[in-house]
Amino acid sequence: MLRLTNHPSDWISSTWSPDGTQIAFHRLAADDNGIYVVPALGGPERKLISTRTPYDLAAPLSWSPDRKWIGYSDRENSQTGNRNFLLNVETLETHEFPHDPSCRHDGFITFSHRGKELAILCVHNTTTLEYLITDVEGKSKRSLTTRPEFIYGLAWTGDDQSLLVAVVSPRRNEFHEIRVSDGEVRTLPVVAGIWPTISNDGRKLAFSQGDDHINIWRKDLQHPAAPAVQMCASTRPQTNAQYSPDGRHIAFDSLRSGTWSVWLADSDGSNLVQITNGPPAGYPQWSPDSQKIVFVMIEPSGLEEVYTADISDHVAHKLKTNVRGLDYPYWSHDGKWIYFLGREGTGHQLFRCPAGGGDATLLVGALELENEIESSDGKLLYFPWYFGDANMMTLALDQAGGTPQQVPQIGKIFDQSQWALVTEGIYFTPQDNPRSISFYDFGTKHTREIFKADKDLSMGMSISPDGRYLLYSQKDESNADIMLVNHFR
Repeated sequence: MLRLTNHPSDWISSTWSPDGTQIAFHRLAADDNGIYVVPALGGPERKLISTRTPYDLAAPLSWSPDRKWIGYSDRENSQTGNRNFLLNVETLETHEFPHDPSCRHDGFITFSHRGKELAILCVHNTTTLEYLITDVEGKSKRSLTTRPEFIYGLAWTGDDQSLLVAVVSPRRNEFHEIRVSDGEVRTLPVVAGIWPTISNDGRKLAFSQGDDHINIWRKDLQHPAAPAVQMCASTRPQTNAQYSPDGRHIAFDSLRSGTWSVWLADSDGSNLVQITNGPPAGYPQWSPDSQKIVFVMIEPSGLEEVYTADISDHVAHKLKTNVRGLDYPYWSHDGKWIYFLGREGTGHQLFRCPAGGGDATLLVGALELENEIESSDGKLLYFPWYFGDANMMTLALDQAGGTPQQVPQIGKIFDQSQWALVTEGIYFTPQDNPRSISFYDFGTKHTREIFKADKDLSMGMSISPDGRYLLYSQKDESNADIMLVNHFR
């Protein structure tokens, strides 16, 4: 093994030059986003361009077989989605690859081994991902297939006859092979992982396979210097713990049964009860009377839908409304409404419908957000907004057609699931200090650090009704291996 880079980075994606003498890599770092090249046998790295690429899924590179171009994904500014670009390796000039306006994001631009064609992923919304094949100039595009699954990697097979994609979902991880001639999709009988790559002769498949141990922890906010306490310990991942409004229970999602399910426990972590038992389910949120839980369940079609269950009988009931593909539900303070995100249009749309079901009302459309919380007085809806310099936004619920407003002087949130709203302010994980939890005070508009965590944080944050305890998820251990499949073809 030979180490090639030394700069601390949040993420690195890499690709070989066609002659094998250089490696181009896309570095995502707090102080430097950009594309570099480095000699394959070691030496000084050389920066080609700076980028605005925001996260790992948008960072893959592809070097054309004729050595002229590097394909990559980037954002022109903080208000646009990801677009595909081609970088001329000799002149360092870039141009945007022809963009279809129906695509919210473009990504995974990948040259075939012979260099005659490109594969492109067009993200219309989070449940509609279209695979396209095009010539290298983008003049003749054709659609292979449209799929609902989230992917973590795309590669051409050695003969350029198919695409291999890594499908990642709470149901299962799989490798799908999409035939280029007709778009036929089949699932491969291979233990799945992410970021697949196939040798030029097609005989070897390599991929990454991870194993995160994520647990729920409780912090005493009256004694923040005291060690945190682990809750509902398990060797399987579990996240999104939420206190009930009466403080008697916590709900959370866990893989401890073999399938992601919603679980219930007493507030001290004892007396565990499994609420859902069937299709994958998660992201539980409480009704104001602490008697029901609303959550997301993945149906056989692959769509996420919202269900409710009474904690006394554990029977799941689908929230019937006129919108399909629901996610991230949240109960209103008076129990009359359930807010949720709809994923059928471009971007995410923020809706609410009666808690017992019925037609939904669109509140805000075409957003990049993941969850929303109503203020305790029911006047404002808070939500993190991914695009732009603004991160935490509010929407006045008493103004029809209102425009979201930025929460003044609050820092950006590291992850859209890592925040909790209380009457006095917002607890959150800062983007520039991701192993800590801070508090933004509505009165003073100042932010102070509450404590530093021992490890990387994961999804979910909740404050007990009396304000004393904070629940959060932590990656106690994060492992990954590179797996190799011989005789793949």
